[in-house]
Amino acid sequence: MENRLKEIRMYYGLNQEQFGKRIGLTRSAICNYESGSRLLSEQTIISVCREFNVNEEWLRNGEGEPYINPLPEIEIAQYAAELCGDNGNKLIKSVLLSYGRLNSKNRKVIDQFTDNIIELLKEAKE
Repeated sequence: MENRLKEIRMYYGLNQEQFGKRIGLTRSAICNYESGSRLLSEQTIISVCREFNVNEEWLRNGEGEPYINPLPEIEIAQYAAELCGDNGNKLIKSVLLSYGRLNSKNRKVIDQFTDNIIELLKEAKE
């Protein structure tokens, strides 16, 4: 399970401190889990699955798909290419990938923020 925990952290591009903060743990706790010197607690497993959209069965046993609603990275890359030509803009691709990796709660916050900005821009234009 420690390897799968590290795989999740690396997938999201987080260091141990950043990963730990997202689930309410310290860097040293994450280090202990990843090294196998401590077993993941039930609460930690639940927190990881909730925060990172991870399939609990996969985290516990390595069975099934790792992520619930996995990130469609190929589609995002294609979309970035459509927006910016064949080379695709690295910034846009990074933003889209980061958004895709957010959990649903954080996506809603970004969506609301974006909607508010669009409304403000519409009002300013009128």
